[in-house]
Amino acid sequence: MSTKNNKLRFIDEEKTKELQKDWKGYGKSQVLFGIVVFVIFVLSALYYYIL
Repeated sequence: MSTKNNKLRFIDEEKTKELQKDWKGYGKSQVLFGIVVFVIFVLSALYYYIL
């Protein structure tokens, strides 16, 4: 069992902590990007239905 655990555990905990910090910032930018895309989609849909 111990050999399998060592093989499966190839990600360092220190690196994952750094990645979690990056993912938090990435999450904020992802949400803002999603809002912008959604606003563009809504505006284009309204423009399409008005015309």
